[in-house]
Amino acid sequence: MKRRELLKLVFGSLASFVVPTEGWAAPLKADFLYLCRVALSHEYGAIVQYVNHAGAVNSKEVATVLLENMEDEVRHARFLVKVILEQSGSLKVPIWPPQVSKSVLTMLNSDSKLETSAVALYSRILSSNPPPVYREEFERILETEKVHFERLERLINELKAEKG
Repeated sequence: MKRRELLKLVFGSLASFVVPTEGWAAPLKADFLYLCRVALSHEYGAIVQYVNHAGAVNSKEVATVLLENMEDEVRHARFLVKVILEQSGSLKVPIWPPQVSKSVLTMLNSDSKLETSAVALYSRILSSNPPPVYREEFERILETEKVHFERLERLINELKAEKG
C-alpha cells in the first residue's frame, strides 16, 4: 500500500468515527490497537526519515533538530510496543515509507507534514478512549509531536528568509 493510500485510509476514517454506546468495548479496543499499530508504523518511518535527513544536511543546527526529534520518536515507538504487547496486539507493522530529497527545504517540509500527520494520529488515539493507564503518556506524545512541528516550521521559515 502506498503512503498516500494509507493516509487516506487512516485519516479518511477519522471523520466518520462515532463513539459507540456501551457494550462495544471489543470494537473500541480493536480500534485503539489498530491506531497504535498505525502509530508504530509511523514512528518507525519517522525514525528512518530523520536519520536520513540528518545525514544529508550540511547544517549542524538542522541536523541537531532532526536528531532530537528522532530520539523522541524512538521513545514513542518503545512506548507503543509496550502498549501493543500489553493489549495482546501484533507488532507486525510495515515501516511508514520515509521521504527523501536533495533539497533541505523539501526535506524539512516533508518532516513537517510527517509531524502534522502524527498530531492528527495521536489526537485520534486519544479520542478512541484509550485505557486510562496510557492516556497521560499519549497526551505527552501529542504535545511532543506539536513541538517537533514547531521546531521544523521555525527552521523552514529561517531557510526561506535566508533565500529571500
